[in-house]
Amino acid sequence: MSSSARSTALLEKRMTDALAARHKSVKKVPKNFDAFVLKFPRINAGLELLREVYDKFVPEGREGMTMDELKAALGQLQVTVSEGELKAIFEQAEFDPSYGEGSETVTEEPTLVCFNAFVLCLGIVFLLESADSEQKSRLGTGDINSAFQIIVDAFIYFDEDHDGQLTRVEIEKGFSSRNSLKEGTLLRNISMRMEEMDRDSNGVCTFVEFLNAFVGWVGSQYADADADADEHA
Repeated sequence: MSSSARSTALLEKRMTDALAARHKSVKKVPKNFDAFVLKFPRINAGLELLREVYDKFVPEGREGMTMDELKAALGQLQVTVSEGELKAIFEQAEFDPSYGEGSETVTEEPTLVCFNAFVLCLGIVFLLESADSEQKSRLGTGDINSAFQIIVDAFIYFDEDHDGQLTRVEIEKGFSSRNSLKEGTLLRNISMRMEEMDRDSNGVCTFVEFLNAFVGWVGSQYADADADADEHA
């Protein structure tokens, strides 16, 4: 096994262990997904702060930050990771360059980091640090930490068997308890959400895939709201 593969395997294990630790610490799991939908404004507030940090380090006219700029941005957010850890984290985060609005992509230059990958990197860091009692809640402001904590807890809500990945059955069960969905809408919603989450089409959803989809859901909701506001302006 190459050193890169070992680093990736180690990172995945640490993420699974961190999710297991969060499972044990959760006192009460919400009865339905609506509890998380109501928290979308808090997630959006955290994402807006991350966008401000991201834009600060990306020169105007360039659609991505260099790895040096990424390190500087992480430093502002009080995140310290080794070169090897950052590479493994970025490899996990880089799997999908698309973001909620669908227009942002990573350029052909492999060292440029789009906003989506930036958010996923930080989500992974938050998950790993949340399992370390000495490093909890270090990602800049409370709003950013709150946003990631809600998403982690949403993953926990779906992950009934605590194995660190979501199956269609778990996703179906999680959405089926949502009060606002009728049966026909539910089935369409589950199929669509599973397709959004399972980016590599292997039948299961990892935390990184879930984080990517969840951020897209929040982003699309506010994009729709802004479009409606513009239409009625």
